[in-house]
Amino acid sequence: MQYINKIKKIAKSKNITLKELINMINMSVPGFYSAIKNDTFSVKTVQKIAKALDVSIIEIFADDNMDISEPPEFSSLTDRDILNIIYKKVCDNNRLLVKRKKTKASS
Repeated sequence: MQYINKIKKIAKSKNITLKELINMINMSVPGFYSAIKNDTFSVKTVQKIAKALDVSIIEIFADDNMDISEPPEFSSLTDRDILNIIYKKVCDNNRLLVKRKKTKASS
């Protein structure tokens, strides 16, 4: 859920309130906060948020100390491609965490 804090930070830096952002992406306030609580933003919603904030999706998901200048090999990727790469990485990391927990539990 770190990216949600990043969305808030970017919006604040652009003097956009969350309520304004929610209106910009045509989402209901309860729906937005439910998506935050349950970490269930769709790819399409994240794309809308990035567009509304005038940033790339990479900026939303990058760590603050990460160099986000896009290397040439990523220049041809679409936002959807980038999100799919991020999603796969998160899923792989979650599988590793579950494996580690099971290994520790069986020790």
